[in-house]
Amino acid sequence: MLPVIGNVNLSGQTITQAEQTLKEVTSETFRDPDISVTLEYAKPVVYFVSGDVPYPGKFTLPPH
Repeated sequence: MLPVIGNVNLSGQTITQAEQTLKEVTSETFRDPDISVTLEYAKPVVYFVSGDVPYPGKFTLPPH
């Protein structure tokens, strides 16, 4: 939450999209805001391999 702005939903956005969204929202209150977003915690990515492959199944790509 940004005290002057309030809650801003950034769910499903990339870091670049989140920066742009925050810049648009904060531009209504601040002149030429400088916005930087960083990822604090990455989640593992789960993916599935199927078809005529040696090792089909569910796999997890751990965060780096």
